[in-house]
Amino acid sequence: MNINDLKTFMNEILDNPEGITDINAVMDKSLAIYRDISEQFLSASPSEREKLVETLTEISRSFEARFDTLADKMGMTKEELLASMQDPRNYSPEVLESVQNFQTAVDKEKKLILSKTNGNETIKPKKLKVKNTAPRAFA
Repeated sequence: MNINDLKTFMNEILDNPEGITDINAVMDKSLAIYRDISEQFLSASPSEREKLVETLTEISRSFEARFDTLADKMGMTKEELLASMQDPRNYSPEVLESVQNFQTAVDKEKKLILSKTNGNETIKPKKLKVKNTAPRAFA
């Protein structure tokens, strides 16, 4: 997988969030992409890392804009949508457990990346804040 796979995956999710039928599959693919990009980051030269960080920053900006549009379509502010997404009452116990397991896996990956770079790099990965983003339909 590469950075374009991340863009495509994000667009698929944001274009049709109500079409998600298997939240575990979404989280598994998300984690796989995260791991692949992490490995790319670790094996990259400093200039390649800068380019990767720039691309990820661009993707992040695009995601924010798409998320704002999604909130508007749902008749909510961005803050209201985020609050709803973080409310555990909106999820079944199974989905909530899956999301928590995903967060644990991402945290483990972040620690691994940081341990491999030993803090000696000029570019460090930004903290990834993974929030409970499962659509309400899974409750």
